[in-house]
Amino acid sequence: MGSKLSIFINGSPSMEFGVHRSLHQGDPFSPFLFYIVMEGLSILFKRASNSSLFKGINCGNGMHLIHLQYTNDTLVLVLMASI
Repeated sequence: MGSKLSIFINGSPSMEFGVHRSLHQGDPFSPFLFYIVMEGLSILFKRASNSSLFKGINCGNGMHLIHLQYTNDTLVLVLMASI
């Protein structure tokens, strides 16, 4: 019998779905998968910022931070734009 998993979407749990195969901590493919997913997320953050859906943090000297990534950690720095 496989494992079942659900995720939170807007504070409510989703329907459960089966997990058949997965990567484990220490798997050599794990860092590559993280990089691929985070690169896509980074592009989405930049597009959202460019379309004024949210703003990053202005650090001066023309530096504008939306998110920081290091190894397997991500810190999102956003100010929600008023609608």
